[in-house]
Amino acid sequence: MEQAGLHHGPRAEQRCDMNATVFTGFVLTQAGEYLVQRPADNQWGFELLDADQSWPGGIGVATQWTAVARESVPAEAERALGWILDEFQAVAAIRKTAAGESIEAIREGFHALDQQRMKRENGKRRGWFRR
Repeated sequence: MEQAGLHHGPRAEQRCDMNATVFTGFVLTQAGEYLVQRPADNQWGFELLDADQSWPGGIGVATQWTAVARESVPAEAERALGWILDEFQAVAAIRKTAAGESIEAIREGFHALDQQRMKRENGKRRGWFRR
């Protein structure tokens, strides 16, 4: 029986329902590792990421993971991976505008990109930013 919020990695034969909404945010693997899940254009419809690598469908990194609210993620994981979510949200806002949404959506996108860039710059000064 599957617990609420617990996700099992895809099997090779599974296909993504592109009409379904894919969770975007932090996940915690069964090994205790924080990753980011976001939608992706692949057969599973999502990928898991750390700061250096992505795994389409989560294959190769985890077989189970649990969605975690951003506010509940340890500061170290937020510093290492938060920029991935910030960047994704900014790009999503810009895409909405390209698809006919309001000019406010593009402003939100650029504002999010600026915030993400400022976080990176502040992190470099503090010495915790890895890249």
